[in-house]
Amino acid sequence: MRSLLAFFIPFVLICTLTAQPSVRPLIFDAAGSNPAPRPVSAQLGSNRSPDGAILGANSQYLTRDGKPWIPVMGEFHYSRYPEAYWEEEILKMKASGVQVVATYVFWIHHEEIEGQFDWSGQRNLRKFAELCAKHNMLLYPRIGPWAHGEVRNGGLPDWVLAKSPVRSNDPVYLAEVRRFYAQIGQQLHGLLWKDGGPVIGIQIENEYALNGPGQGREHLAALRQIAIESGFDVPLYTVTGWDNAVVPADLFLPVYGGYSDAPWDPGKTTLPPAEVFAFRFDNRVASNLEASASSGDRGLRTTALDAVTPFLTAEVGGGIEDTYYRRPLLATSDVAAMFPVMVGSGANLLGYYMYQGGENPDGLKTTLQESQRTSYPTDVPEKSYDFQAPLGEFGQMNPSLRELKLYHYFLNDYGAQLAKARVIQPSQRPTGPGDQTVVRASARFDAERGFLFVNHYVRHLDMPARPGTQFELRLPGSSLLVPAKPFTLPANSYFFWPVNLDVDGVTLIYATAEPILKICSGGETYLFFSAIPGIAAEFAFPTGSQSALQVEKGSLAKDDQLIRVLNVEPGLGSAITVHGKKEATHIVLLSRDDASNLWRIKINGHDQLVLTKGQVFSDGSRLALRQIGDPSFDVSFFPAVRPAAGNGAVAANTTEAAGIFQHLAWREAERKISLQIEQTRGVGKAPAPELNPESARPGSAPVRAPEESSFTQAGEWRVVFAQRSLAGLSDAFLRVSYQGDEARLLNGNHLLTDNFFNGTQWQIGMKRFLAEGAAKTFTLQVLPLSQQSPVVFDPGKSPAMGTDGQAGSLQSVEAIPEYEMDLSF
Repeated sequence: MRSLLAFFIPFVLICTLTAQPSVRPLIFDAAGSNPAPRPVSAQLGSNRSPDGAILGANSQYLTRDGKPWIPVMGEFHYSRYPEAYWEEEILKMKASGVQVVATYVFWIHHEEIEGQFDWSGQRNLRKFAELCAKHNMLLYPRIGPWAHGEVRNGGLPDWVLAKSPVRSNDPVYLAEVRRFYAQIGQQLHGLLWKDGGPVIGIQIENEYALNGPGQGREHLAALRQIAIESGFDVPLYTVTGWDNAVVPADLFLPVYGGYSDAPWDPGKTTLPPAEVFAFRFDNRVASNLEASASSGDRGLRTTALDAVTPFLTAEVGGGIEDTYYRRPLLATSDVAAMFPVMVGSGANLLGYYMYQGGENPDGLKTTLQESQRTSYPTDVPEKSYDFQAPLGEFGQMNPSLRELKLYHYFLNDYGAQLAKARVIQPSQRPTGPGDQTVVRASARFDAERGFLFVNHYVRHLDMPARPGTQFELRLPGSSLLVPAKPFTLPANSYFFWPVNLDVDGVTLIYATAEPILKICSGGETYLFFSAIPGIAAEFAFPTGSQSALQVEKGSLAKDDQLIRVLNVEPGLGSAITVHGKKEATHIVLLSRDDASNLWRIKINGHDQLVLTKGQVFSDGSRLALRQIGDPSFDVSFFPAVRPAAGNGAVAANTTEAAGIFQHLAWREAERKISLQIEQTRGVGKAPAPELNPESARPGSAPVRAPEESSFTQAGEWRVVFAQRSLAGLSDAFLRVSYQGDEARLLNGNHLLTDNFFNGTQWQIGMKRFLAEGAAKTFTLQVLPLSQQSPVVFDPGKSPAMGTDGQAGSLQSVEAIPEYEMDLSF
């Protein structure tokens, strides 16, 4: 029998704070108590569903059935995506840990011509909401009427602008808004939370900072009242809180965000280090490191509003949209490094913009994109709204999704604990966004339990390794060094660690690995962690817990205060088993590569872990796998299952075990998609850059996107797909390598999609453009770019200029099959 002392372990550990003289730990004083949450001032709507489920909010966090809740929300614009593929994309979001789908309702997409509303096809909001409900995904409509979203007029139809002043209480404008809101209300009738539906709230307006007669609070209050009269009795009402926004605290909860680049910036060089990579201790809009910046938002101290509202985000940049003038190309870390910053700064709703890319629908009278010719400071592509999002314009899994989903699983499982934890500032903070001398870190604690958050990554800035890094946590009645011995903080790293994590009555004092998720199987619990590249994984327990520990991997180091399990090598089996009060808990440490291949779905109501390099989603009864370019499906399952494969695939290695996982493999017949490519027009002379005469105006880019007439100088190629090119495939991705300014794909004279060159290949999912079984001919255009153009590219990503002073060439075009595998259980 194990010693009962294993079950009565001190909750925190008193450590002697001794270290090498040269080491100075970063100190977090978490000795105080957490203030109790207070009711919010905002007047919220009906929050009880017919089955008794209750949503709520207090001054610190959202609640679900009375429990703290940190949801993950991802933006998906239904009207920018073909209706036929909505369900699959919603399921992809769900498989990556997203719980709430946010979507703009763009007025101009639905009533471009006055009096002619269109809610059909990919504009069918009701069907989109019903699909969310079908798969237990919540929905958060952002109903404008001004929405922005890089849409023409911010989403307002041209005829609305011509009728009266907008974004104010002009009676003509409010009358038109009332008609628009009533239409949305009809679309979502019976689908609100109070009806048992998925709609949990609405956002009114966007980036609204106008003040004056009939504006400001007065206007937002009028819009809220019209929304309520249109049927929107919902648990949450929000407005955006940046750009000096108006936030009536008695009516709305504010939401925030941040982006790793600013393609709207008119500057002429690569941007300096962004504030979004520094913790927001004093200001939810931006870090306090930019107090000298010109924007009125920068440098604001904590406000009374922050004290009475939870820190919610709706626009954490899941990517970024390229503009004509500035074309950033984001790396996975540019997006993922914002997780420890935002959550470590206290965010209790993680909302991404965008999460699913798309493309603008065809307009009836105009193109529907934002442009300088429609009085906006930037030009964006006419069709493409890929946004470099985790799920791209054609539903493809981008690298950022593989990493972000791990953080979402963590919030799904540990959010109730984290939501109550207050933010603890460190003893030292960087002096500015480019400061490389101070470790950027934060902590969140509820009494002795909490998490450490570290971000040592800044886009376009090489953050050097830092030997001798250590954290001192001053907890109620005790102090703790994490880790016990200083470590070298890897260059350009970011991560979070648990502190005093309860493992069924045994305390995990700390781990130098990231928790991902927990799952129960066979009456036992499995805690999955991810190793952090460059940091040795170490799990520390109180000395008295030794009899409760069974170490399968690693070695033990013991002193008067700690038992540390060192040298834990990542793998697919249990590394440590903790025998707790009720059951055995297995700690599984995955390598970062294996962790990035880990998915959690539900099959027949049960959690199922799937380990595969492909894309995974499920409708609850079947498992769908997608892989671009690779017909071999290697899949491992925990708990072990033996699904049957469809699609005529050949199975192999059906009994191989991989640690606690069961490994299975299938192979489909390899496909070669035949293309005929013929150049039909040579590349002409690059058009002279159209300099913007208003570039002296603040916020205006110095150059405009070329006019349609400029494409007479574009090189053209005929691209022909053979018959039945998609037979047996999920999709075919046209992979285009080119050098130039802009590329476009057309069917006849109909523009299908387009791309501003930003230094990488252009990928186009073709299934939406290929008629079933028929051969299809497309036109590919490449517009050259003059070396005189002031367009700003990321370092090393500019197109290669020829001796003729321009860049304009097509290097290769190939069609890559996306294989699909459906497994039944």
